[in-house]
Amino acid sequence: MDSEICKIYKNFKINFSICDLVHIYVLTWNNSFNLEYFINWYRNRFLNCSITVYDNNSTDDTYDISLKYNCQYKLFETNDDFNDEIHRNIKNECWKNQKEKWVFVLDDDELLDIGPLELIFNPNNIIHFKGVERFN
Repeated sequence: MDSEICKIYKNFKINFSICDLVHIYVLTWNNSFNLEYFINWYRNRFLNCSITVYDNNSTDDTYDISLKYNCQYKLFETNDDFNDEIHRNIKNECWKNQKEKWVFVLDDDELLDIGPLELIFNPNNIIHFKGVERFN
């Protein structure tokens, strides 16, 4: 997929990869299976994207999966309780010092059906999504 997009870039004389301009932040807790799927989902769309995993002190193999896929790993603690204020603060603050053009701040079960072309041809730099249910 990335090579096809690179051909499109050359047609538009864009000499950088949009995939290098994407940073994804994900919040997770004891959901390593979903996290691995999540990482693969976005790395298949944005090959060179950076991913930072914010982990709420998981007891599964979330840390190992983060390392396996070369993600940045950050631990946060809510004392085994869901704390909406902490989650909101992380989501509102984590991206503010990023230099990448595109930033996604998501939970580990949020999979957007989007790729580089949608980013290239979006004049607003804000993408609106309609929610859908995920089925196995």
